[in-house]
Amino acid sequence: MKKLLGFRFVPLTIGLGLLAVMLMVQAAKFPLLNKLEWIAYDLKVNATLPDQNNINPNIVIVDIDEKSLREEGRWPWPRNKIARLVDQLFKQGAIVVAFDVMFSEPEINAAEKVIRQIDPASPDNKALVRNIEKIKPRLDNDTILAKSFENHDVILGYVFHHRTGDNIGTLPEPIKIRTTLPENLAVLTLQGYTSNLQKLQNNAFSGGFFTVFPDADGIIRRAPLILRYGDEIYPSLALETVRTYYVVDNIEIKTERFDNLDIIEHIGLGNYNIPTDAYARINVPYFGGPKTFQYIPATDVINNKTDFSLKNKIVLVGSSTEGIYDMRSTPVHTVYPGVEIQASIVAGILDQNFRFEPSWKDGADFLVTLVGGLVTVIALPFIGPVLILPVLIIIGGMLVLFNVWLWINQALILSIAFPLLTVFLIGIFNIAYGFVKESAGRRQLKSIFGQYIPPELVEKMSSSLADYSFEGESREMTVLFADIRNFTSISESLTATELKNMLNKFFTPMTRIIFENKGTIDKYVGDMIMAFWGAPLEDKHHAKNAIKTALKMLQEVEKLKPKFEKAGLPEINIGIGLNTGFMNVGDMGSNYRRAYTVLGDTVNLASRLEGLTKFYGVNLVVGENTKNAVDDYIYRQLDFVQVKGKKEAVHVYEPVRLKTEATQELWTEIYDHENAMKLYLDRTWDEAEQAFINLKEQHPQRVLYSVYLERITNLRSMQLPENWNGAYERRSK
Repeated sequence: MKKLLGFRFVPLTIGLGLLAVMLMVQAAKFPLLNKLEWIAYDLKVNATLPDQNNINPNIVIVDIDEKSLREEGRWPWPRNKIARLVDQLFKQGAIVVAFDVMFSEPEINAAEKVIRQIDPASPDNKALVRNIEKIKPRLDNDTILAKSFENHDVILGYVFHHRTGDNIGTLPEPIKIRTTLPENLAVLTLQGYTSNLQKLQNNAFSGGFFTVFPDADGIIRRAPLILRYGDEIYPSLALETVRTYYVVDNIEIKTERFDNLDIIEHIGLGNYNIPTDAYARINVPYFGGPKTFQYIPATDVINNKTDFSLKNKIVLVGSSTEGIYDMRSTPVHTVYPGVEIQASIVAGILDQNFRFEPSWKDGADFLVTLVGGLVTVIALPFIGPVLILPVLIIIGGMLVLFNVWLWINQALILSIAFPLLTVFLIGIFNIAYGFVKESAGRRQLKSIFGQYIPPELVEKMSSSLADYSFEGESREMTVLFADIRNFTSISESLTATELKNMLNKFFTPMTRIIFENKGTIDKYVGDMIMAFWGAPLEDKHHAKNAIKTALKMLQEVEKLKPKFEKAGLPEINIGIGLNTGFMNVGDMGSNYRRAYTVLGDTVNLASRLEGLTKFYGVNLVVGENTKNAVDDYIYRQLDFVQVKGKKEAVHVYEPVRLKTEATQELWTEIYDHENAMKLYLDRTWDEAEQAFINLKEQHPQRVLYSVYLERITNLRSMQLPENWNGAYERRSK
């Protein structure tokens, strides 16, 4: 038994380690994991669509379809025609009418159009203008539509958005909430809205937003039932429609305290509880593909040609015509009417038919992955290679059956893709482990090239060596130089052993970061690291990976500082230079010593850029090609500089932060900085100086602004040529 366990010790240990890593990855919630879960979610939705006969018959969609556009004219229709539609809907017995369209702009009065075409100065036209003015109120279609709303339960739709201050129209009254809301309520907050005309909204019964947020892949799986704007809470179009239908005055928001945040568990509507996620979002309960609900052409309603009874029905007015741009991508169809999403939510509330993600979902997902992973780790090392695949299928099948049972019988949404991925990754490892001893030659290759190429790239190379050549070639790549600041002073304060230990502690995490981001280590020279991206394997995103690496290296240096202080080592800071362009790459050297390296003017410039970091008081400088290749970041323009060894000046920049992570304060600083640079290049010295003074006062730690203030002082006294372009010559390295 001891011998058996000893033989299986390696796969058991590594399997447990792999499981631990996967659990940490799951806890980190990487975007790729979301994509896998979305695929699994969509498969479950389509596999469990309800019987068409069970769809709520009290919901009807009045469709502004192709037939309606042919018979009534192109959209938008005159508001008096919409008024006729409203009148007919309530005349035919509808209880609530909700609009999945907006009326945010006033319609020009037909009389006003005529008056504009008449010359008011002509004596012959004065009487005509007076007569037209008399009938002008009768042609005010906005007023006609507003009157059609009176004394009817009309719910007007509108949208919220993220644009601050860009508001159009009038918001309806916020929804009434039964209890006092906690201050830290976890509800989505938006900054602006586009709503309906004031006279229309004031005459309507109420309103609700039809704003939905697709997931990162563009598919709409969830929708908020409430949103915050300012200090008020507003309902969705679907929620407000059902509230009006049930004649419920207010709603209840049930919350639970979690990490100083009050997360939402469900929304109470009369006697109904609607389960939501922590941010009041529900998973849209799709009932089928497009036009699953009862659709009636709007033109048939207007002209009273429909045989379908609208008595006691909830009517949603929208469009299934692609030209009106209300088509969305959903799990059940890539082109799906937005109005039917609202209809699905209304039906879900009425039927209490929601699958939901419980507040304890993350813990349950972790437990499922742990149990499935442990069973796989323990079972596979003790069975033969032939049985591994069948056992994996059995374990994976059990996980799927359990997940589907929760989905169907308990209406719970738990993750399945990642537990399956974990099980099969462990299984793949066990299969691979059986061939380790047969791959000695490939391991030797990894041992040689793994010193400067990431392990995953070596693995890829070793599987198809014929596809790769170490002969010299010219290729567009990105190169990085990183250097420890004041290294001479640091080295003088340490013994040889201490210096070696410090460099090892510094180079190890730096190398790991470079490897993790597909970089190739070129060399270590003293305290300097040189790396590049794009060879030996091609990397279409070499510039992006290089910037990502540089920023992570700077973050890692900050993490090392307290560790160095604790170990009695001096504080370190680094400067990094990046440049993108064509360079020569290959296995170069002599018969005695060779190295896989890069050469060329692009490489030399990257080294010079690293030297500029101290001059501008920044940690990272990139060239213009690198900046142009990666649009994901906000960049601060540093200079148009002629470095030593270069005849032409180059634009240099500092990547500041991902655009998606930028604060308003940062955007303001970048805008003010660009304005100051423009004034500087225009040679309006007083305005430029004041702009940089303002920036310096707001950001006193920024050395760059002091550099420009000093430069402006010097340039004022100089006679600059007419074609001066702002280039600055940097003579030292």
